[in-house]
Amino acid sequence: MARLLLIFVISLSLLCDGCGGSWAVAGNWGTSTTKHVSGVVSGMYLQYLTDLNGIVQTMTVVTFVSSGVPTPVTFCGDQTGVFQENENVTVTYDPGTACADLISAHKV
Repeated sequence: MARLLLIFVISLSLLCDGCGGSWAVAGNWGTSTTKHVSGVVSGMYLQYLTDLNGIVQTMTVVTFVSSGVPTPVTFCGDQTGVFQENENVTVTYDPGTACADLISAHKV
């Protein structure tokens, strides 16, 4: 949908190029994907994934529990040194395709 709008705006600007006015286009093209999760660390384990080039990628799966609801997040790399079980934390991360990039983790 955004591409159609962009094509429409560009087409319109080309048609009105000689109209003697000025025009501008503004928008938020790169929306933030940063996410947050808070809760008590109830479990954590390492997981390994072999990519298409045969390279093994390490990931850390951490489960956060808040109000009785578990939320598992898979982080890129070995993050076991960042988290401790039964610790209440707030985490900021960028989700990815296979795993999330950890931005910050703070004890609550």
